[in-house]
Amino acid sequence: MTSPWALQTTYVDSTTLTAVLPADKLRTAKTATIYVSDNTYNTISLRLPFAIGTMAPLLSGSEPQVVYAGNPGFNLTVYGSYLRPGMVVRWNGMPLSMVSTGPVWMAWVPASLIASPGSANITLVNSDGLVSNSRVLPVNPANTPPGYSPVITSINPTKLRAGGEGATLTISGSGFFTGSTVYWNNTPLSTTVSSPLQLFALVPASLMASPATVSITVVRANGIASLPRSLTIESVIPISSSVTPGGFIAGGDLSPITINGSRFLAGDRVFWNSVPLVVTSSTPTQLMATVPAQLISSPGTAVIKVVSGSLTSNPYPVVVYASVPIPTLAAVSPAYVNAGAAGFTVNVTGSDFLPGATIYWAGTPLATTFVSASEMNAAVPAGLVTESGQFDITMANAGGASSIPFTQMLVRPVLSTLTPSSIVAGSANVTLSVTGIGFRPTASCRIRSSDGDWVLRATYLSSTALSLQVPPEAIMNPGTITVSIGDTTNAAASRLVTVIVEPGKPTISTVLPGSATAAGPEFQLTVNGAHFYIGARVRWNTTDLSTRSHAVDGVGTIQSNRIARHCQPWRGKRVRGQVPHDGVPDPAGEPAHLEPESGFGRSRRAGVCPGGPWRQLFRRRSDELG
Repeated sequence: MTSPWALQTTYVDSTTLTAVLPADKLRTAKTATIYVSDNTYNTISLRLPFAIGTMAPLLSGSEPQVVYAGNPGFNLTVYGSYLRPGMVVRWNGMPLSMVSTGPVWMAWVPASLIASPGSANITLVNSDGLVSNSRVLPVNPANTPPGYSPVITSINPTKLRAGGEGATLTISGSGFFTGSTVYWNNTPLSTTVSSPLQLFALVPASLMASPATVSITVVRANGIASLPRSLTIESVIPISSSVTPGGFIAGGDLSPITINGSRFLAGDRVFWNSVPLVVTSSTPTQLMATVPAQLISSPGTAVIKVVSGSLTSNPYPVVVYASVPIPTLAAVSPAYVNAGAAGFTVNVTGSDFLPGATIYWAGTPLATTFVSASEMNAAVPAGLVTESGQFDITMANAGGASSIPFTQMLVRPVLSTLTPSSIVAGSANVTLSVTGIGFRPTASCRIRSSDGDWVLRATYLSSTALSLQVPPEAIMNPGTITVSIGDTTNAAASRLVTVIVEPGKPTISTVLPGSATAAGPEFQLTVNGAHFYIGARVRWNTTDLSTRSHAVDGVGTIQSNRIARHCQPWRGKRVRGQVPHDGVPDPAGEPAHLEPESGFGRSRRAGVCPGGPWRQLFRRRSDELG
């Protein structure tokens, strides 16, 4: 259908469709037409009327719950939903005089209506004529001793399905004497008293034709009745969620079949296509039946359905194979475990799984549990995951060939500790000691830093110990590196562990040139040493010099340009000169104390560069002469 009234429709089978009626189509009372259209063949079905009216009142309770014959008239209070002005209470179909019409709804019951023992069927009728469900009000004999009435404590089943083929109610309680009768509203049921604590009643299919809420009471032969208990008749379609097994081998014998789902009721039937099966067990979530040999004598497919009265479940397919199928594996969960883990359960999904199939771990059979034609579980013992690696998972149906291996099951090595946990930047010949679980002789390591990514072979010591040689280029600069353990033969890898790369203390080995001529031209000063990093600066006294770094592996050269312009010869007194920074006179006027041309001595102090990220030291002339 293409009109605005087209409904979302679900195909159940060739005789059943379900459709969703949106709430916006129910806002006003009207009469609609329902029909089925087949766009493929451009045909439509016979049109049937469908009434959309206001909600009928719902009677949920009344007070009092029991009255006694011969008593005076009384006010009957009723409770429920969808009660509207003009609503009337009926006593066995007869309207009562309303005393109050909201928010408390009350009707007057004259003494003449309770002159003798019995019961009354209480209903509500709105002004539009819609009638509520009914509830039974017992009228017990006068002078009935307290506690003498029969008592209902439970009814089983608690719900029935509309359209069912009849049911047996098991009623438990007390005070059930010979001659007691169960009433369905005001209709007596065929009753069997098992004991004073239990009785059985047969509900004919005619009473279960449509959804409703009914009152169940027990009435003794002397007319004394119990308080009513409600019983719901639901219009709910049974649901099949899985069928086990999902496949059979052609030519097999009589075979059991299990249908798992929900909303199953006693008396529900199971069909293989259109052939009814013998149901051997029934619970609200599972039905068990037997499949006769003639239904699986040749290859093919079938549909399993659960039928409850006039309602049919969703179809569930099963396959009859010509021979034992080879299962197909689609996924394995979990995708990985850590080496040394405790035993665990592996879940395998795929297709063509049959009862009796076995899951294998690298060729070792596992204790396997069949779940469905597309799901199996197996127990993996701890002894199979002591070593890291990538392992094949396979499956074979009983008497059949094995599946194609599923090779994505990883057992990861466990990296526990790295020693040392910190390294000095620029260090050479650094070895890390590794402890963990599940290491193999083919173990590898991966080291990552801001300078690059290295994959190296590890030195295998044992399944719990390795040794790693750290590449010098990975620790050139301060920061961190991350280390993980893997294997050269598979994709299994451990967690990442971080190692701190600390800055080393800078040291100076030489300063070139080693001397300078006072009042000479600008020149380049080269400072050689170790642990020079990007950003290092050279200072002359307290003045920063223009600096270029050529550090490699933490050992290198720092060059400073134009560091002396105003040096004067020594004439028997202290010489004071301004040392410019990058060609610009130092605004602070910091003096540089220099030795005259006749001779240079070694400095007794070291210059410090506190402004940079690392301290740079170099020896300089600082003698004071005069």
